[in-house]
Amino acid sequence: MSEHFHDSCTPDLERDLIVSGIKEPHSHAAHDLAAPTRAQPIVQVTAQNIDEEVVQRSAKVPVFVLIGSPVQQGMNALSAQLRSLAESAGLRWILTVINPDLDPVAASHFRPRQLPAVYAVADGASIALFEPSQPGRDIADWITEIVDRNGTQLPGLDPEEIPEQDSATQGHDPRLLRAAESVDAGEFE
Repeated sequence: MSEHFHDSCTPDLERDLIVSGIKEPHSHAAHDLAAPTRAQPIVQVTAQNIDEEVVQRSAKVPVFVLIGSPVQQGMNALSAQLRSLAESAGLRWILTVINPDLDPVAASHFRPRQLPAVYAVADGASIALFEPSQPGRDIADWITEIVDRNGTQLPGLDPEEIPEQDSATQGHDPRLLRAAESVDAGEFE
C-alpha cells in the first residue's frame, strides 16, 4: 500500500511529473547534496528541465511560465515585455518560456485553456494565471503583485546559484542582449 495520498483534483506538478514518467522519484537527501545550477533571469523550459527550472527554483523565488508559440497573435510583444521585466528584476523572480510547438509535453503540465498564457509558480505550485486576452490587466502590475505577496515568503536564491558577472558583460546595455536574442529567435521588430 502506498503512503502517498493522491487527490487527482489537487494540482501537484511534482506528482504529475513523476506519474507521467518525465521525472524520476528521488529522495530529498540526494537532491540536497547536488550542487545547484546557476540561475538565469530567462530560461527555455523543456520536459527534461521543467522540474529543476520551475518546480525546484520556485521553492526559492517566484517563477513565471510563459507558454506560447511565436506564431500566435500577441506572443512576440508579450515575450519581449516579459523578457525586459525579467532582466531588470535582479533574479527576484525568473521567467521561463515553453514553446508548445517544440515541447508539447512541458506545456501540457499546465493545461492552458488558451495561448499565450503566463502562470505564476511559487513553492512548486501554480498560484495564478495571466491571460493576455483579459482586458484591463497589466502584466507588470500583476507580476509585482505576485512577487510582493509570495516572494517575501520564499528564501531567495542560494549564493552559488547567482551567476557572477564577468568583466566582458559589465557595463553593457542590456537592451543589446535582448536585441540579439530577439534576432536569434527570428523576431526582427
